[in-house]
Amino acid sequence: GINFTNTGTIDAQTGSINFTSGTLAFNAGSVFTGAGAVNVSGSATFNGAFTSSNLNLVSGNITGNGAVLNGSADWLGSSLGGGWTVANGAELNAISGSNKVFSGANVTNEGTVNWNDGTLFLGGSALITNNGQWNAANDSSLTVTTGGGTFVNNDAFTKTGGTGATSISTNFTNNGTIDAQTGSINFTSGTIAFNAGSVFTGAGAVNVSGPATFNGAFTSSNLNLSGTATGNGAVLNGSVDWLGGTFGGDWTVANGSELNVISGANKVFGGANVTNEGTVNWNDGTLFLGGNTLITNNG
Repeated sequence: GINFTNTGTIDAQTGSINFTSGTLAFNAGSVFTGAGAVNVSGSATFNGAFTSSNLNLVSGNITGNGAVLNGSADWLGSSLGGGWTVANGAELNAISGSNKVFSGANVTNEGTVNWNDGTLFLGGSALITNNGQWNAANDSSLTVTTGGGTFVNNDAFTKTGGTGATSISTNFTNNGTIDAQTGSINFTSGTIAFNAGSVFTGAGAVNVSGPATFNGAFTSSNLNLSGTATGNGAVLNGSVDWLGGTFGGDWTVANGSELNVISGANKVFGGANVTNEGTVNWNDGTLFLGGNTLITNNG
């Protein structure tokens, strides 16, 4: 293939311009434009900020070197590595194609990621930080490959489409809003931490079946617990359904809030210190107290 270095404008006014092989470098100031498409399927490096209205990342190893996306780009299938930022007001669209891998990548979203289709893999200790809007318009999975990774949500992780489940089986730290507008968002495995200020909302359900830690106060209208939930000064505001699993650590059901114990497996307070200032509705199932659990009902 031919080596290609760009510091200017790639303008596909019709049809497509396809970069398939060679050493490809798109440097700061690159512009991708036109009524047609610019397709990158070879190994390419993006250095610094660029602007796109029609860039398609089709396949290959795509490496960011302080790469900053302005405008919009479509990700059909490839491996993203290196450092990337989706700028405020910009969009990265993960659409139909092969599986998509964050391979040792450090990706910060300040704009919008529209995850429309396909499994997303985190590998090589990838770190994804969402400071903007992350839309899951599908029933696919966010999972791990060799080396794993971590997803940190500081703003809004929203399921906007699909009536089934969006499954999350990677390390996940939440400081923002988990919004299941349809179907369910299922946290099944990995190191899961919901920090103070976390919000669980939406017409759908947020299901946590993997081991999770709740740090500080959170608000819920649709959270379902069925795994091992450990409280670290956890304070429930709103309502939560407990279907099964184990409560450990320190928990408070706040005044005006509800913990609903409903159908499911047996439920265990395992070394828990739980204070109810609101309402606990014990609707079904045996409750087990173990590990010197203390339950204090003030409600």
